[in-house]
Amino acid sequence: MVCSLSGAPLIQPVVSSKTGHLYEKSTILQYIALHGTCPHSGQPLDRSNLTELVNFNTAILPSHQNIPTLTEKLSSEMDVLILEAHMLKKKLRERR
Repeated sequence: MVCSLSGAPLIQPVVSSKTGHLYEKSTILQYIALHGTCPHSGQPLDRSNLTELVNFNTAILPSHQNIPTLTEKLSSEMDVLILEAHMLKKKLRERR
């Protein structure tokens, strides 16, 4: 399982009681500190709306992927990051 915000493997998983999304605890707490909302729905969200999952199997199995597959995944992730940065810059220009 991965964090629905960062895509990183879950080490300390929490679930939002408002939306049911799974997050890595440190990632969503940083997001909430900055924005105070759910990253998916835009609803107000705070620490009290998060429930830690106990006895969660967080074992990470080794991947048997080859270099071209990993390169393709990294390229896709880079495209998403570039698009997100572009959208954020556009919003910043609109607000100024």
